[in-house]
Amino acid sequence: AWVRALVLFALALLVKAEALSIALVFAAADLCLLRRLRWRALAPVGLVCAGYLALRVAILPPELRAYHEAGPAGRWEYLLTQFGAWWHYVGLVLAPVGLVADHGAWPVSRSPAEPRVWLALAGWLAVAALLLRALPRAPAAALLGASYLLHLLPHSSLVPLAEMVNEHRPYLPVGGLFVLAAWGGWLALRAAYERPGRPALLLLLAALFAYGGLTRERNRVWRDRYSMWEDTLEKAPLSARANMNFGVELQKLKRYEEAERHFARAVELAPDYPYAHVNYAIQLRWRGDFARSDFHYDEAVRVAPRDPVGPLWRARARKAAGDLVGAQADWQRVLELEPHNAEARAELGLSAP
Repeated sequence: AWVRALVLFALALLVKAEALSIALVFAAADLCLLRRLRWRALAPVGLVCAGYLALRVAILPPELRAYHEAGPAGRWEYLLTQFGAWWHYVGLVLAPVGLVADHGAWPVSRSPAEPRVWLALAGWLAVAALLLRALPRAPAAALLGASYLLHLLPHSSLVPLAEMVNEHRPYLPVGGLFVLAAWGGWLALRAAYERPGRPALLLLLAALFAYGGLTRERNRVWRDRYSMWEDTLEKAPLSARANMNFGVELQKLKRYEEAERHFARAVELAPDYPYAHVNYAIQLRWRGDFARSDFHYDEAVRVAPRDPVGPLWRARARKAAGDLVGAQADWQRVLELEPHNAEARAELGLSAP
């Protein structure tokens, strides 16, 4: 059974790096439930983690790592910002309103003296004290509470990512909180059953209707890509990604003038975002503004020299314009960045590696 568990853990790591947090929860389970670490049992877990990290460094393209880590904050600023983000995620569990697919302008905390930083940190210190107090009497509850923070550590602590906050990050961490909520809900229902009364039943029905309505509304937003990005743009108008992706959806509907405005806005908000430059260049080229289109293709290459998206699309544009020499140079650059790119190899007359 333990070997099967290790295999499943390794597979989880290959799917998502956040699975590293499972090893932390394993160790916390030993400390909370057994009051000691079972080193012989945990050692294979540590070896799997070390092997995964070595494999990740060996095969992950540098440009991909650079993209994910090219955020507006260093390690220290990112950590300070995450103290508040952890509370934001808890708030979304309790009241999932105002959900948005992209937080494009989440404020970055630069100093521990900022009120939002020390207030958030003080709150977490209080939570830690409560968990330690609960540990002797309710170790399982303490473990479930601690698992929330442990699962957040890989992506919401010292490794800075491009986005300060993303609402999919707490999906795994809130699992323990949901178990606690179910446990508490059962105790509350049992107490209500033993002391039947209309207020408890009305409160339960109100909660069910409220959460059901919120779920229905969110499903409506996610019915297609257009509605999803429209909703995101309404809630986060300063998000370059939301502007760009909504522009793509407008293109599909042949609303080209509106699409161009959103591409221009995306470039204005994030001048170092190569995908925004590429989409803007495609739109400009469609309406015949070749000079500005070429400029934005060049910008896509300049601002992200390790990302193949710029030279890839510039090569296509140059080929369509008859500039075969320039296109060949770009195809070669794509191959340098992405050696297995089938389109670039075909254009250069190379066989598969």
